[in-house]
Amino acid sequence: RIRVEDSGVGIPADTLQKVFDPFFSTKGANGNGLGLSVAQGIVARHGGSISVESVVGSGSVFSVELPLHEANEVIRHACSFNVRPRDSLRVLLVDDDERVRSGVGSALRQRGMTVMEAECAKRALESLAECAFDWVVSDHNMPGMSGLELHEEMQRTSSEARFVLISGSMGDRERFAAGVAGIESVLAKPFDFEVLCEILLGKRHGH
Repeated sequence: RIRVEDSGVGIPADTLQKVFDPFFSTKGANGNGLGLSVAQGIVARHGGSISVESVVGSGSVFSVELPLHEANEVIRHACSFNVRPRDSLRVLLVDDDERVRSGVGSALRQRGMTVMEAECAKRALESLAECAFDWVVSDHNMPGMSGLELHEEMQRTSSEARFVLISGSMGDRERFAAGVAGIESVLAKPFDFEVLCEILLGKRHGH
């Protein structure tokens, strides 16, 4: 167990419950909201957990708990894709930004989803050929094949996975505003993580 404590201003209760959410930041334009979500992803990959306690005016305490392992033991991913909770949604997360994949992937796993990550559209297509997915969540602007091209290739291969496209470009969002056949939703980056969860869980529709 590792504890990191400060004697700062503390974190208000309404903010405390969001500090690990991807893209949540209290720093305005100066923060991308990925630091703590990435930290959570790294800890989760090692089979551990991270938590925070805070009192406004008194400071905060972050606690990291990690399992003990023998030096020669093979450490497996905490959330194996082939061994998943019953009825867990299978999500393929595609983004060339490792920070986004780590942060969003960890947060989706915390919601009980089974997540596989791909750093590019080509790797995503390989994963789609190997495994069945309920959803593909993909960035649009990626080196090589774009998210939209990935979706078009999925249609050619008759993939049954539903598709969410994410883009940080205003031009792309206007272009896709009217909807693209077969795409469930288009989200602007940075997006609201709760909105993404509602889409994946079938609680929200539309672009």
